[in-house]
Amino acid sequence: MLPFGRGTLLDHCFDRLSQQCDSVIVNSNVERHGYTVVPDPMAGALGPLVGILAGMEWGKANGHTHIVTIAADTPFFPTDYVSRLCAAQGARIVLSETTNGCHPTFGIWDVTLALDLRDALDGGVRKIRDWAFSMGATTVAFETASVDPFFNINTPDDYHRALEIYAGQS
Repeated sequence: MLPFGRGTLLDHCFDRLSQQCDSVIVNSNVERHGYTVVPDPMAGALGPLVGILAGMEWGKANGHTHIVTIAADTPFFPTDYVSRLCAAQGARIVLSETTNGCHPTFGIWDVTLALDLRDALDGGVRKIRDWAFSMGATTVAFETASVDPFFNINTPDDYHRALEIYAGQS
């Protein structure tokens, strides 16, 4: 909910993804006014993998075959992010990658894997990367120009750096 651009960081990421997808939801256990919010479907602090499950179950219930995920603290993900992931053929999970490594919160997910994911979570799996690659995930490489497009904000210094980057792009 930090100020960013013309609104908040969440607003910025939501708007950026809305330009690439027909529907966008927010996975949160806290109400976010103005957004369709889908809470975690399993109790406990199970991490981002349960958020992917929330999206898969919502997608399946709403007639979607796949969902796309982002992290809402990552304001510079590519404007062609979704089309690039969709172009990858043959894998049920496609994750984003740069020279800085794999970015497992950024991916496209076949919703038919929801039961497998729920079973994995019940079995104690918590790392997105571990589960995704056990299911045969592949990656799509994105270029890292002056800034990694999947740069995320984890600290106050990261936030200030993101504001500087944003100001330089505007």
